[in-house]
Formats: sequence, structure tokens, C-alpha cells
Amino acid sequence: MTSVSNFFYTNLANMLIINKLHNDYRLGCFVKLNKVIGLDEEQTVNI
Repeated sequence: MTSVSNFFYTNLANMLIINKLHNDYRLGCFVKLNKVIGLDEEQTVNI
């Protein structure tokens, strides 16, 4: 029972870390894209 829950929580933690990295990456791309287009960073949040 313990090993199963440990595995589950490790998986969950990895998924959260990967999700955060993915979101940071997407946000970075949005900021770069906006600088190229010339939009304000405030407008990105609304997209």
C-alpha cells in the first residue's frame, strides 16, 4: 500500500513540475511573440 501511494505522489509531483515548466515555456514564447508584434504584456493575459 505504501509503495503504491509513494509512486502516485512521485508521479503527481513530476506532472506538476513538468506542467510548471511547460507553462513557463509557453509564457516565455508569448512574451517573445508580443515583443516581436509590439503588444503590451498586459494584453497577453487576456488571450
